[in-house]
Amino acid sequence: VSKKAGEVWKAMDPADKKKWEDLAAADKARYEEEVKTLGKRERVPKPDKGAKRAKKDKDAPKKPLTPYFAWLAENRQAIVDKYQIDKTKIVEVTRKAAEEWK
Repeated sequence: VSKKAGEVWKAMDPADKKKWEDLAAADKARYEEEVKTLGKRERVPKPDKGAKRAKKDKDAPKKPLTPYFAWLAENRQAIVDKYQIDKTKIVEVTRKAAEEWK
């Protein structure tokens, strides 16, 4: 989108650009005036790292599996057998599955 917008901007007549440049200059002046009258902002402390999070609703429905994870659940054993990978090496199984998925 930005690339197309840049192409349109470059192709635009200088007279058409002037309208938008004037609007931008007026907005910039407004912004600078607001910054002058704003003053210093009050600092708000960040929440503690140990702050309590909202508890997860245990009765909430689970989100559906993505297509990849549904495929992996069905094909995990076949991948383990095909590449002779130990079942306990989850990272290796996942790596090989990702290669096959692509």
